[in-house]
Amino acid sequence: MRGRLKNVVGGAVVVGRGYGAELAIAAIHSFMLKHDMILCFRGVTGFAYERGEILRDKEAFKNANKLVDRMSEVLMKLDG
Repeated sequence: MRGRLKNVVGGAVVVGRGYGAELAIAAIHSFMLKHDMILCFRGVTGFAYERGEILRDKEAFKNANKLVDRMSEVLMKLDG
């Protein structure tokens, strides 16, 4: 992996029950920063207890759209 992810644009998305979601986001961000990736958003956390329940988390989808918009913005700026 060394050097292969440098300047790759990314963001973190976690779905869980609430406990540990922030720690999971932090772990993903640490991985991305260690590999010199371009981090685009604070992270998206969705809450779900059962299969398919995430589809009702409107806040998670709103934040996921913000992540996609930000990643697109950064990619366009990098293209010059």
